[in-house]
Amino acid sequence: MPRALRAAALAVMLVLAGAACAGQSATGPSTRPEAEPPPSPSAPTVPWRPLQAAHLYPTTPKPPATPSPPIPVPPGTPACRASQLEGAAAGEGFATGNVNMPIVVRNRGAAACYLEGWADLAILDGRGHVLAAAAGTANRRTFFDDWPKVAVLMKPGTPPFPARPRPGLRRPPDHGQAVMNMSWYDCHQPRASVLLMDLPAAGGRLRVPFGLEGAYSPACDIPGAAKPAGWVSRGPLSPAGFPWPPPPHYLDIGVSIRAPAMVHRGSTLVYQVTLTNRGDADYRLDPCPDYNEFLQQKEPVASYQLNCQPVVQIAPGDRVTFEMRLAIPATAVTGANKLVWGLLDGRVATPVATASLDIADR
Repeated sequence: MPRALRAAALAVMLVLAGAACAGQSATGPSTRPEAEPPPSPSAPTVPWRPLQAAHLYPTTPKPPATPSPPIPVPPGTPACRASQLEGAAAGEGFATGNVNMPIVVRNRGAAACYLEGWADLAILDGRGHVLAAAAGTANRRTFFDDWPKVAVLMKPGTPPFPARPRPGLRRPPDHGQAVMNMSWYDCHQPRASVLLMDLPAAGGRLRVPFGLEGAYSPACDIPGAAKPAGWVSRGPLSPAGFPWPPPPHYLDIGVSIRAPAMVHRGSTLVYQVTLTNRGDADYRLDPCPDYNEFLQQKEPVASYQLNCQPVVQIAPGDRVTFEMRLAIPATAVTGANKLVWGLLDGRVATPVATASLDIADR
């Protein structure tokens, strides 16, 4: 195998092995040591074929092009009116010189309603003077992860806001509430008193207590640069407690190895790899993923495409066993070793399995 390919394959496998140890915690299942049952005698083993690696790596699904509300809005639900809502500042968040001052909105009425779109804003000081404003299509979107425009179901009965909130970033809002990212910069850093929100769909004006100072922008320290004063941007009213983009959903596919305890160097190791679908959806082998295999002592490295032709998909609860063959070089180091097999499929939470292996001289 060329040195460049061998190094690249090894790098991939080291990443995969690290993932196996650390686990993938986004929305995938928790990792655990494999103890897969042996394949059923009635289930034939898929024979090994020396298929050249296709380098078609299946990846986790991307967010939908047309996002849908994470909490569906029942037909006939009315648009929210300001009189049935309550708003509060949710503290401040910081990232690479950017400041987020999110606003959270709850339904204090007795019936559900929905919000959808952008609110027009005006930030006032204690004397009622406008410090910053954003209206219409201007100043939409922030540096932070704004949701696309979706309908937000405002459930009645969500927890009320504390009468005397503590300074700093507060606890995340609850499902059934709405949150709006907002950034307000002013080099003079005036203190605000009230935020006025003109709701979409002619929902009226919501008055929100807002006792924060305008954020100091890095541009304030640049000689000759325009000094931000009264500049505000905002995201749409979004479903609280649901991140955007949504975290990937990994497939719960168990990977296990059944291999001889010992192999001679210079021979071919014949072993089996079993893939078990522990999830609740079909595992489609389309495109058919590649796999890498190597020894813990970093040689030999091999990369092939899985022989998926006899297997279109693995149904929930089913498992399929694949025959594997690996040429052990005559120069391999003898003694205790470990066989590592990794599936190059980004949809799978833990695509790596290992087995102990002794390499003996002839």
